[in-house]
Amino acid sequence: MRSKMLNCIAERRVFSGKAAQTQGPERRVRAAAGGSRFRMIPNILTGFRIFLAVVIMSIIIRRPDDLKAAAGLFLVAIFTDFLDGQFARRLKQQSDFGAMFDLTADRLLMSPLLITILAVGLLNGTRGAYPVSPILYVVIIVYADISTLIGIFLFTMIKRRNPSAAFPTPTLIVKAAYPVQASVVFFALLKLKPELISSMMCLATLFTVLAFVSYLRKGGWIFPQGMKALFGGRRDEEEEAG
Repeated sequence: MRSKMLNCIAERRVFSGKAAQTQGPERRVRAAAGGSRFRMIPNILTGFRIFLAVVIMSIIIRRPDDLKAAAGLFLVAIFTDFLDGQFARRLKQQSDFGAMFDLTADRLLMSPLLITILAVGLLNGTRGAYPVSPILYVVIIVYADISTLIGIFLFTMIKRRNPSAAFPTPTLIVKAAYPVQASVVFFALLKLKPELISSMMCLATLFTVLAFVSYLRKGGWIFPQGMKALFGGRRDEEEEAG
């Protein structure tokens, strides 16, 4: 009787040990799956910012009497720019793709909204205060944004030929310029005093020019190397096809 009890206890220990061994990998798989979901949070927030840009433009155009709602959503969009960076650092998910996606979302938020508020007349009151015309301000910002997007595209061409290439991180003045530019859009949506909006436009113009120069000094190599990678890659493909 005693020997049977000892055998039962031994069998239970063996079974529990096997169960623990099988549960260990399952738990690790579940933890990895949960971690992978969390790793997507920065990119989801960045993509959500692009979606909000479309929603805000739609409100400005279709519901011009509800600009406070557009201003509120714009603040949410700007806050996602802070959040995606925080999550990327906390989750250790910083990458060239994340940096380029974030920068692309910033530009797709800023330039289209500026063009929209200019088109609906929200910057008309600044004509006498801002030098020349508010159109000049929008042209400066849009030109800088388009240059940035072209640089991102060219870097992807470089990355295809040289996977070890590192995307140049934004300088401090670039990071400082974005909230100043955002304040112009926010103040215009709230229909604040034209003098205040024009003052922020002048400050944003200065920051944008300085940011553009600093980014060119740090990442200007992307343009010649990117063009070489773009057209050199096409030439290689044509030679292989021939």
